[in-house]
Amino acid sequence: IRAVREMIRCDAHHPSVIAWCLANEPHSHEEAAVPYFEKVFAAAREEDATRPMMLVMCRFPDEKCHHLCDIIGLNAYPGWYGGGAPLAGTADYIGAFLDKVRAITGKPIFMTEFGADAMAGLHSLPSSLWTEDYQADLLRELLAVLGGKDYVIGELIWAFADFHTAQNHFRAHGNRKGVFTRDGQPKMAAHL
Repeated sequence: IRAVREMIRCDAHHPSVIAWCLANEPHSHEEAAVPYFEKVFAAAREEDATRPMMLVMCRFPDEKCHHLCDIIGLNAYPGWYGGGAPLAGTADYIGAFLDKVRAITGKPIFMTEFGADAMAGLHSLPSSLWTEDYQADLLRELLAVLGGKDYVIGELIWAFADFHTAQNHFRAHGNRKGVFTRDGQPKMAAHL
């Protein structure tokens, strides 16, 4: 609550703040999250009753706190985690998933993360995982679906540029979901 109050007091007069996001991928699918976030949302609304409030969630249909939100922030990676080449079915999947989230919540959706990793300079035809071609093809598919849903009020491709992360088995020398490399060079997706 203190952190939320400080954030709002610090940035309340910033012209680019359109909503307050109170958490990113919290454990809001757990019952214990409901009383916790009820207090956090109440404190945020005391500080600023003029802007919408949101959580960024990634565990639908099990989310328990969406009723507190004015906007549903949604992180989803169809076609990447648990998916992959070929892209057949990805557009249908994300379309049905978005419709389901909308039916559950009845609220506008802001797609706050989506995308795929791509190693700069790696290409293949047909497109395959980790290539710039696949990243651009996937983003093209997803953006077409998002643009066709009137309840989707915004989208943010994850991420602007590649960045370093800790080593693990599904990262190739960092997070490569950027549409730019770490040194600012564009990938195919940046042109898209």
